[in-house]
Amino acid sequence: MRAQDKDLLSQYGEAMFYSHLIEDLLKMILRDAAFFRVNGYEAPITAPRTLEDIIDEFGRAFPDARSLVGDLQRLRKIRNKLTHAFVSQVGSDLLTEEGRDQIHAMLEHYVRHASNRRQILGATFEAIVKKAAATDFTRTFDREDEAFNARVAKSDIQKLLDELDKKRG
Repeated sequence: MRAQDKDLLSQYGEAMFYSHLIEDLLKMILRDAAFFRVNGYEAPITAPRTLEDIIDEFGRAFPDARSLVGDLQRLRKIRNKLTHAFVSQVGSDLLTEEGRDQIHAMLEHYVRHASNRRQILGATFEAIVKKAAATDFTRTFDREDEAFNARVAKSDIQKLLDELDKKRG
């Protein structure tokens, strides 16, 4: 595989990594915002399923983040298009060197934007945790989330997690 093709695939992987990292951060922020009642936020009865709905819900929890919500919706639309970029009908530009260069440049541009928004979301999550820890430090350890209590038997990582759980209790 040529170096140019490897660079393109690497950039695509980085773009998808940031895309999924943003989605996971949004889910964590919404979970903690509901648990700690940030801005009086209450989680909906039915959890949002699509990324579009998750972003909209983030906007509901953080009404002052309207600009960020718009940016996240744009990134979501780009992510959807990038996901299909390697389908032959859509990704025919990959057949030419010039087309690959253009797609590579577009991916780099996307990664810069996604990385920036990920940093903002990371700071938001950190602020929620810091505020919660400052107001009721022990409450941050009381939460039981079934989705985050998954176990992998006979795993070194699971043994370490079990040790941490014992120290908590």
